[in-house]
Amino acid sequence: MIRQIFVFAAICCLVPSASSQKISSDIIAQASVDAVVRGVEARYQAALIKERRIADDREMLAISAADDRLKQARTDFENRLIGSQAKLEQARAAYAVVVQNIAKRDDQVAALLAAYQLQLVGDIAQSSPEMLVAMQRFADGDLVEGERQFAKERTRRIKARQEVSDRVQAQALLANAADARQNAKLLETMRLSGQSTTVEVLAVWTEAAIYNPRDHWTQIERARLLVSIGQLSDGWNAARLSFDLAVTATEKVQSLVEMADASEAGGYWKEA
Repeated sequence: MIRQIFVFAAICCLVPSASSQKISSDIIAQASVDAVVRGVEARYQAALIKERRIADDREMLAISAADDRLKQARTDFENRLIGSQAKLEQARAAYAVVVQNIAKRDDQVAALLAAYQLQLVGDIAQSSPEMLVAMQRFADGDLVEGERQFAKERTRRIKARQEVSDRVQAQALLANAADARQNAKLLETMRLSGQSTTVEVLAVWTEAAIYNPRDHWTQIERARLLVSIGQLSDGWNAARLSFDLAVTATEKVQSLVEMADASEAGGYWKEA
């Protein structure tokens, strides 16, 4: 029942993306979630059998023969030979039966497999169609290429998620800056009526500048407030930054005015 639930969830996730459309539809059909789960589990069992040496020579030969038939069936399917799909499904089932019959004799292997199955059916629901195709290739015997394709798709998904995260973060910073500017304007009104201080207003304008240091008018307001409390060098620097950020002639003139005010306040008449 648990597997059926996760399999259903995973199937619901298999809506083709733009990139997945590059994969032929018949290959995707073969990478059904249930087939992938069975195949990957069988490969894990075979690896445990080999590592723990629980099969005799005759049984190891049987596993090898079943593996060879599966690989050949996969090759025939990719070459689109008549009847190859049915033969591939039969070869997959036969390989799974061979390894299962051997693995089930060992209690430790059974316990490891149970834990592996639980993790697999949980994680596979998040897999992309490309990942399922890679895992099916792995299950069909091409472990190296299957893992390589899976790792490549995993890297692509990490990058895509990071790009989304970066866009969301950038939008959040701009929104935070806008909120801070509005808050600073409210505090400025309170300052004018004696209910707030210059330092309090400056703190919020500085917060806005941290969120978005490239806003021209934020730097203008910081320049004015910094000069008013005697931080002339910082005020001049803020005004100079606002000039660099200015787009219109009006903005540039305003920046020059603030730079001149900071210079004049410091006694630098020539610079002013």
